[in-house]
Amino acid sequence: MRYRQAPLYFYTGTGNSYRVTTWMADAARATGATVTVRPIGSAQPAEEIGQGETALLGLVMPTHGFTVPWVVLRFALRLPRRGGAHAVVVATRAGSKTGPLYLPGVEGTATWLVTLVLALKGYHIRGATGIDMPSNWIAVHPGYAPETVSGIEARARARRPVL
Repeated sequence: MRYRQAPLYFYTGTGNSYRVTTWMADAARATGATVTVRPIGSAQPAEEIGQGETALLGLVMPTHGFTVPWVVLRFALRLPRRGGAHAVVVATRAGSKTGPLYLPGVEGTATWLVTLVLALKGYHIRGATGIDMPSNWIAVHPGYAPETVSGIEARARARRPVL
């Protein structure tokens, strides 16, 4: 599917969700789509989200407490109805590395809740996934070494949704 228009919205605290959004934007631009990348706080979805199957809405968020942050759920609830527009939802989650093993994070109900809201608003869900980015839960573990962060990010970039 070639999308003509792809507004990609993100919510981030540490930059992980923003980074994934920019990777998705690069992939969408490579197919010829007109891409808009905006934090949800400055989004103008009524003007930015198109109609029909050549329009794609992307929503990227971190997981908070193994679910969607309230501010993102509220944003999704306020999105305009768009019959036929496609949507993809991505949750960044706390990936880690112990020795040679890369361990996945847990997104819990984050993508499920947002895709349910979008489906009820008429969007055709084209994908929902969790992407492991470096955990920043430093109350549980110390910060990661730069080479660990690079390894987790390289694996995440390879798994990003290709639009």
